[in-house]
Amino acid sequence: MTHPAITLLPQQHGSDLPHIALRALRHHLPTIACDCYVEAIEHHGSPVEWGWRYGPHENIDHHAPVDAMARLVSSANLALVRVARLGTASPDTRVLLTHTDCDSILSAGIVSGRIPPLLHYGDAALAADHTGADHPVADLLQAIQDRRDVEYAFEMLACLEGGRPLPPDAARLLDARRRKRDDAASAVAQGRFEQLGEGIWFAGFSGETDGEFFPALLPEAQLIVVGVRHPDPARANPWAIKVRRGLGMPDGRDLRHLELTRYDQAYGGRWNAGSNKRGGGTGLEPRVWAEGLRRRVSS
Repeated sequence: MTHPAITLLPQQHGSDLPHIALRALRHHLPTIACDCYVEAIEHHGSPVEWGWRYGPHENIDHHAPVDAMARLVSSANLALVRVARLGTASPDTRVLLTHTDCDSILSAGIVSGRIPPLLHYGDAALAADHTGADHPVADLLQAIQDRRDVEYAFEMLACLEGGRPLPPDAARLLDARRRKRDDAASAVAQGRFEQLGEGIWFAGFSGETDGEFFPALLPEAQLIVVGVRHPDPARANPWAIKVRRGLGMPDGRDLRHLELTRYDQAYGGRWNAGSNKRGGGTGLEPRVWAEGLRRRVSS
């Protein structure tokens, strides 16, 4: 069977949100952009159940800044809907990716027919993007994403799903991710996080810590603040602050409503996660920063 070609666009730097310009869809072949925001697609495209249409092209993606996407949904879930309604893409379709994390690989694989439209792939994407829950597919694809190799990702997924041993390089990366997951679970179990006000949990760490695991570990939290201290003690702004929308936040509310750039000009991010790291960090310790966040939520 002939499958659509999957094209990985050059890596972007300095952006919290992988995206492409609308003109990238203006091509003589039908194009499906998976798991990447097409700039202004919400203004120029037509909404469909799985994202957006723009002429003969489609955007299967959960990043658009619209209320319909501010929920527990990832691009793989939308790809499952698209395949259920229309089937997989025709062989002459161009499938575009900007990155190779779990959700990108799964959404492109599902819509292109490279992998079957299995419901547990949707669960894996939610675990990788939103909850941080333990999921073998999510952990594998997140672990190897920095290789930026689409074919390698499909090969490793086939090994996992077929019960075959992973090659040493992939096994090593997966072990490293599992250690990070264990470290996050230990931090919660040891009481590193403190509650501040209603639903805000915060913690400070001396070394790099992935915030993606904490929503599942702190299911009652509405907002999760993680501060990571820079190793240089002389740095003017030594703290990088990461914020995630917790699973306890009521439906219809997200980080956009807090307008965090008005509180911290260095902050940037999406509806469910962001940080001030790219903006230069902050001199405020996590407790102080979280207290300011609490006052903003209260107001």
